[in-house]
Amino acid sequence: MKVSFTDLSLVVTVLWAVFKIARPSESQQDNLFRRTSVKDAIFTKGLLFQDTARSLVGCARKCATFKCCLTFTFNKVNLPRSCRGHSTWNMTLEDNHTHSPGTKLFAIEDKLTPGPLPADCEEAMQRGGRCGVRQLKVTQHHSFNVTAYCDDDWTVFQRRQDGSVDFYRGWEDYKNGFGDPAGEFWLGLEAVHQMTTPPSNRSFELRVDLGDWEGDIAYAIYSSFFINSESVFNYSLSVVKFEEGNAGDSLGKHGFIPFSTKDADNDIPANESCAITYRGAWWFFDCHDSHLNGPYWFNSTLPGDGLGVFWFYWKEDLRHSLKFAQMKFRAV
Repeated sequence: MKVSFTDLSLVVTVLWAVFKIARPSESQQDNLFRRTSVKDAIFTKGLLFQDTARSLVGCARKCATFKCCLTFTFNKVNLPRSCRGHSTWNMTLEDNHTHSPGTKLFAIEDKLTPGPLPADCEEAMQRGGRCGVRQLKVTQHHSFNVTAYCDDDWTVFQRRQDGSVDFYRGWEDYKNGFGDPAGEFWLGLEAVHQMTTPPSNRSFELRVDLGDWEGDIAYAIYSSFFINSESVFNYSLSVVKFEEGNAGDSLGKHGFIPFSTKDADNDIPANESCAITYRGAWWFFDCHDSHLNGPYWFNSTLPGDGLGVFWFYWKEDLRHSLKFAQMKFRAV
């Protein structure tokens, strides 16, 4: 059968039309992500994955499969084409980075419905937002904004993972918060108090996630979690019941104990400053069964009993060193 030039032209036209339909247009791409002004740099901040991708759209789709992936970098100049996803929108050249010619930073579009800032991570997820680092508006007693990390509907308020942030700090820092929610941070006692106490008329649960240098992981969940006020209770901790978890109950004895720092000794009993002795800050009671704000050590064994990031009843070892710790809450 003889095929004419007209027939070939028609086939090419049809194939091109199919290709255009299958390939996302620029407007379709814009609905998925947008380009930022940051280029020629790769970051470790909030890193979720590092991989390769055949195309920019492929890298964007890879990021979008991670619910907490908010930004990604892609390098189409150098092979293999690097694709890295991050859990924060706030990425600038002022952050620690490595020079990488040809790399560009893109942001995944958030689908949060229009309106005021969410009050917590649960509301952000209900309104179609992505998890990761988010701005929240605390409104229970007086209104102020906080930058938190949303792990789905859990609001994360503490994380240790690499020793990059000094946790041996004073009262004002623990009251107001410090660090970077994309990495190591403490959200702030006042923010957590306002988000978990009346008039919220809701009950909250606390989850503690742990990891050690052997690669083991554990968790503990507590019911009726909240932080009391500074003026009356010095931000004492409420955890009514240990509900479940293979980490064991290393927080129960610290319930209803005031918070202490190196410059605010509210320990019970008051015969020593546990914050100074153990170089951190916590709800200290005789001094502790747990202390997730202690010094960070880069090995599996602490230099002294309980002298580090510590949770005794996981492995019942006074010198068991933790590589990772995270505390978060949500409404139930």
